[in-house]
Amino acid sequence: MPSIFFSFLLNSSPQWDRCAQYIDGGQDKWNELSNGKSSDQVVDVLLAEIAGVSIDELIKSDVFDGKGVGPEVPRYLKATGQVRNRRIGRGEANRLINGFWQYRTDSTDVLPLDECLFSYLVSINNGDETMAIEEGYNLEDACTRLDYEPLIHLFHQIISDEVDEKVFRYWMQIQATLTAALEQESQKGLVTTTVLGQVLQAILPSKPSDHIKVLLGVASSQGDLSHLLKPESEGQPSGFSLCLLEQTRQECSSFVQEIANALNNKSQISVADMKQVVLTLDPTKPAEELTALLSRGFAVSPQQISNEAAEVTTTVTKLLQRLNTGHVLRSGP
Repeated sequence: MPSIFFSFLLNSSPQWDRCAQYIDGGQDKWNELSNGKSSDQVVDVLLAEIAGVSIDELIKSDVFDGKGVGPEVPRYLKATGQVRNRRIGRGEANRLINGFWQYRTDSTDVLPLDECLFSYLVSINNGDETMAIEEGYNLEDACTRLDYEPLIHLFHQIISDEVDEKVFRYWMQIQATLTAALEQESQKGLVTTTVLGQVLQAILPSKPSDHIKVLLGVASSQGDLSHLLKPESEGQPSGFSLCLLEQTRQECSSFVQEIANALNNKSQISVADMKQVVLTLDPTKPAEELTALLSRGFAVSPQQISNEAAEVTTTVTKLLQRLNTGHVLRSGP
């Protein structure tokens, strides 16, 4: 794919008509695809070309076909007939996603994710369930089109039940703790990379030293270190925040791989044996975290882990699949 496409994405005032030479159908086709569209929508066209998918498929009609109302359809997408396609952009998608997470955090009701998302969409549409469903379809569509955006990608994985919600909650928790620590340090004077390194080591004692160095490198390019986690335009997480997320996912994967290596010759495992494996690898893991890990790995409630541990078994293959989609992080060094 010609590098001109990537330069367009970075140029604040791109000369869009120059794209015509790279589009099948030339200038006439380009005019048909781009006329009357916002910059975000034109970028969709370029991304389709980069990805090698049909532009005609990406630039969809003005409506979505409803997915029906069966039990397999998430609550926020239950609809028959047609739903208006507003082709929302990154900023609107981020606003909805950030608003949903705040709503879920503040909610006292423990609802399944799809029910909670529907409830949130109803709440921001003055109780109008039809508009909430329309919002749901447009958010789902944006998640598909903008899957390259880390915040949107993670949200879509979680809402699709591909990744544990705890991955996001841990990311938010670490950012809140780090923000408070940096604010406290800034009251003492200028926050330097040395101070930041000390704060990171205190908050994240199990984080590998090479990951700390990478974070300090990212921080040094962001100016004011006391505002490292401040969101950027359109609700985008900062580069430092995204680096924290990426590292946490890598660290989880590394720990699960250690567990897989320790279980190399086993096809079936019990809770009791798995407990010993984990504590051998991570001797200081708190009881609550150990229970959460076993609960996810064996797909049973924490209460069952506590009360019926000797009777619960699973295959190693299924256990590792579950752990790989969860928040399974080493607790000690």
